[in-house]
Amino acid sequence: MVSKKVKYTLSILAISLFTFTYLASDHFTPKNVFNAKQSCKQSNPQALEKCFYQYIQKTADEKGYQVAIKQLDDNKSNPSLAKLCHFAAHSLGKDAYTRFKSVSKAIKAGGLSCSNGYYHGIMESAGANSSSLDFVKEINNYCLPLLQESVNHMDCAHGIGHASYINSNFDLTQANVICGNLNTSLDRLMCSSGVFMQWGIDYRNELIQLRNPENIRDLCLASSPNLPKEYKTACLENILLALNIEDFKKLYSFENFRVWCDALKDNKSMVDCYYGIGYAANGLVDFDYNILTKDVCGVSISLPSQKCIHRMSQGYGAVLGSAKMISDICDNLSTAQRPYCVNVKKYELR
Repeated sequence: MVSKKVKYTLSILAISLFTFTYLASDHFTPKNVFNAKQSCKQSNPQALEKCFYQYIQKTADEKGYQVAIKQLDDNKSNPSLAKLCHFAAHSLGKDAYTRFKSVSKAIKAGGLSCSNGYYHGIMESAGANSSSLDFVKEINNYCLPLLQESVNHMDCAHGIGHASYINSNFDLTQANVICGNLNTSLDRLMCSSGVFMQWGIDYRNELIQLRNPENIRDLCLASSPNLPKEYKTACLENILLALNIEDFKKLYSFENFRVWCDALKDNKSMVDCYYGIGYAANGLVDFDYNILTKDVCGVSISLPSQKCIHRMSQGYGAVLGSAKMISDICDNLSTAQRPYCVNVKKYELR
């Protein structure tokens, strides 16, 4: 006969074995984290990207947009999925607008995440599916649901800029004229930043319109009644968005862009130019930590370089949403430059 002590010991071992097996299995994957092994049979990056988008969209269809956005947030710990976050959120926003036929209803159905990609997707759909007259008529109502949330409201106004460029039939000057209908100077500036971002990438019919960065730089810095001086930073931020990383490697280095900045006549324009490099570098290098921290802002700790470094880290904060991950990136910089990288505020961690 087996003693009680032996039975007790065997029971403990059985429970321990079950627990270990369970923890080691796929079941231990948190329910809100995408499990490629369970959800996708494909292994190449393009197929996994498509599968991930489908997975997020299915979640929105079954459980709502807020749950889908929560899943995007939960997956930011995976760098390969973190860089998909903004565009996946864009897709959700476009789908929400199509479903609700209302910007305000779509905004209320979702939430903040992934550099506000959800709001931007809503706005782009509104711009593409509204007449110019209706778009301008409603432009000051689009972001009203976020009026008490200053940061989100600014990002929403930025999204209106994306929509304005689309609504104007891809006309840079007319898009900025549309932004001029917003009530406050801050909203108008944020709107123009969205115009220039959309213009910088100009993604039509799934093709990026090729641009010469030097021409963009010259346009941004030109004195023109259609380009108010305070909007030049918004334009400069998008110089590098005109290139993909392979073309950039063949034709340019970050030093080329710093030389352009250094040649500017007034110090404010030079600082703004460096700030723009830091911002645009994130999209250009497809969130490759090594490239980003290697030579984007140079080795100086001058004010322009400080602004460049900080804006670069803000871009990561918006995408990765993790102070720890940003700190790991900043560790690749020199000791003197590191403080300007890690100083990302809580609201910038998206």
